[in-house]
Amino acid sequence: MQRLRRERETLRNDLMEVLQFLVIPTQCYHLKLEAILEEGCHLPSRPPCGNSCSFCLAGGQPKFSGVFKRDSLIHILRSKVLINGAANIDAVYKALNSKECRSDLYGKSQHQYPAGTVQALVLQLVASNILEVSLEKPSLCGTNDLERKHLLLNFGFQKDDVTRGTHCRFAHDVDANWKSISSQPSLSILGPNSQPRRRLTE
Repeated sequence: MQRLRRERETLRNDLMEVLQFLVIPTQCYHLKLEAILEEGCHLPSRPPCGNSCSFCLAGGQPKFSGVFKRDSLIHILRSKVLINGAANIDAVYKALNSKECRSDLYGKSQHQYPAGTVQALVLQLVASNILEVSLEKPSLCGTNDLERKHLLLNFGFQKDDVTRGTHCRFAHDVDANWKSISSQPSLSILGPNSQPRRRLTE
């Protein structure tokens, strides 16, 4: 059983690495892929492709999810989407893609972004650990009965101090987790008296 858990954890980490490579790139896609495929080889450094991948064409971070208001997104997730805890992944997407939420996220520019923009946003939030994927029933893991409807999303957490490991905080409160997502800076929409919830780590 322990070996099976390790194998699943390895598969999960590999999947997250692929997702991060695809939706929150930090450099030219070609350079990154070559570095992965040629790991361990001592080859001369190469320049970015310049104009043959979405990262280089964008002149940096591609805006897959559009330029949204970060505080508005956090407020929507806390007060409308994940208010009762984990929610079905399709329900999260449907809520964020509603006319009201898109208006809060993108303002007057919402009409220039297709529906796929919100799908990209959800994937980026998962890849950045701002949202975590879990199963409605853990026993479904590794079975043929597992379907999309069993996938849940909830807030991701991050340890404050890895060495002590006593508390953790919302991953969305860590600026570094947003560095590869095209959001407007935080403006503390939740107010000065709103403190991030904390929980004890196991």
